[in-house]
Amino acid sequence: MQYKRIYIDLPGMGKTKAEDWIINSDVMLDIVIDFIEKIISNESFLLAGESYGGYLSRGIVYKIANRVNGL
Repeated sequence: MQYKRIYIDLPGMGKTKAEDWIINSDVMLDIVIDFIEKIISNESFLLAGESYGGYLSRGIVYKIANRVNGL
């Protein structure tokens, strides 16, 4: 199987501007899952995350485990 590498710049964490309506990690998780759905809808994928990215990865596994091939 061939994989694409996709690196996410989370809002407020890099060059992407923070938004006032992102008030907690649940909102951030929904943003990441929406991004996944837009970029690789109906595809399985692997996840890699460090620190907060690892925390969000666990949320992704919890919400859409059937699409995650590994963490």
